Amino acid sequence: MKRTYQIFARRLLGVRRERMVRGMLLCALLFGSLWTAGFRVEIASPIKGLMVCTVTGGAMWKALLAKDMEEDLRHLFSLPADERGLAGGCLLAIFAYVFFLRTGPLLAVLSAVCPWKKGELLLCAVCVLPGVFAPAGVRFLVRKDQGVYAFCPKVSGTKERRLPKSTGRLSIQVYLFRYLMAHRNYLVNTAALWGVAMALPFFLGMLEAKMALPMGFALLSLNTPLEILLSCDPSLERMVRLLPGQKKAFFLPYGMLLFGSSFFADGIYLVSWALQKDGVTGQAALLALWYSLQTAAGAAFLEYRFPIRGYRVESDLWRHPRKYVLPGILLLETMVL
Repeated sequence: MKRTYQIFARRLLGVRRERMVRGMLLCALLFGSLWTAGFRVEIASPIKGLMVCTVTGGAMWKALLAKDMEEDLRHLFSLPADERGLAGGCLLAIFAYVFFLRTGPLLAVLSAVCPWKKGELLLCAVCVLPGVFAPAGVRFLVRKDQGVYAFCPKVSGTKERRLPKSTGRLSIQVYLFRYLMAHRNYLVNTAALWGVAMALPFFLGMLEAKMALPMGFALLSLNTPLEILLSCDPSLERMVRLLPGQKKAFFLPYGMLLFGSSFFADGIYLVSWALQKDGVTGQAALLALWYSLQTAAGAAFLEYRFPIRGYRVESDLWRHPRKYVLPGILLLETMVL
């Protein structure tokens, strides 16, 4: 178990545990800045426990399902060793990664803005346990026939499938459709963004329409899952860059996908704004079209010129600082114009 933990800890936290050190420094920075700012709120104890449990459980689930850990897990679990020790060391390393890089910053923020009451630290410590063991238990129960291999991401079986014919013109569209169907969490997060678009007028309603509408369009450009499709698949990225004619063949359909998602989110925002205010003008619709075009072009450009590399697990892609570049540029454009 100790050896297994060391292998996965090196994989997730770095050879010298540098990621753990950076996580602790981030926690200290968050706590110090928020405490110095003097911002204080009252949060009920059950809500704190629920937040800790949810963040820990979600991060554990993503780490267990991370595509880039598939090969390491398969090789490790093929060894003739104790299955419980392998699983225990693997889960312990993933928990260390989740605690220092996901749960720790949340606890730092809670400590700074809402001082702990008696017994709350013990409550949060208890709430961490279901966040750790529930995802692992569900993962095991769903595929209990595979024993410890339940922690390996599911791969296609040997059953032969008949693949539909596709022309060269539509092959990229078919690939994108199949990729999204295989990664439903991308669709769930995109749907959540559309829900944010519906609620955004409640928070920006105090501003004038000429300021609130472009600001909302800029904020809705933050669609992390769809904007990292190429970074999530290094083999596809190599093919796009090396084979002739693939850049245009891939990025044109990819840009159309980004444009459709962005324009749909902006449309929801416009409809929600119109229902709460005195309607919208044709100029607002053209503005939504303009921001959607910028979002699609900017996201595709960033994926082509600045793909995300060197990440440890796939969930790191979702929190990479690059996702704030495009919304920041569009917000700056809104302020200037």
